[in-house]
Amino acid sequence: MYHNFIIDSECELGSVEAADSIHASLANNIFSNLSRDEHGRLRNLVTAAITSGESNAMIFPSDMHQLGYLASIRPAREPGYAVIALSDLCQPWRALTPEMLVDMFAITRAEAEIALLLHDGRDLDEIAVKRSVSRETIRTQVKSLLGKLDLPSQKRLVMLLSRVALALPGKPNTAFGLFPAIE
Repeated sequence: MYHNFIIDSECELGSVEAADSIHASLANNIFSNLSRDEHGRLRNLVTAAITSGESNAMIFPSDMHQLGYLASIRPAREPGYAVIALSDLCQPWRALTPEMLVDMFAITRAEAEIALLLHDGRDLDEIAVKRSVSRETIRTQVKSLLGKLDLPSQKRLVMLLSRVALALPGKPNTAFGLFPAIE
């Protein structure tokens, strides 16, 4: 779900509806962890969006996980404002299912499940434990999967699945646009 907030060049919220107060509260928690340099960089990106129409993005750190948040900054339709959309990078953008991969790529369900575990950042040992099989069995299944998809490596498989996930129709499962006043 997206909630876009418009902000001015001072990084003050343009308008906030009551329903967005929960998101604004969450944003305050996220942005309160920014360093002075990160606040300055964000302010520069917002100013560039407002004055020259440039869209840009930056990564914000998170206390809760390594990847942090992606902030997309773009010009708003209203002059003098920009829009910020914030996405949690630890959440999948769109949900891929084993069934989707079986249908898309003509692979087995086991191969699809392994592909999704690789996409989720799991290594072969973790997948073997999760599936209660040997590491060698998983290795053989991964080789078969890569051969069927004509891919040279697991990295390429993860890249392919990421692109497929981004191209899927429908709404993202975790994305929200929010931004608190920066002091």
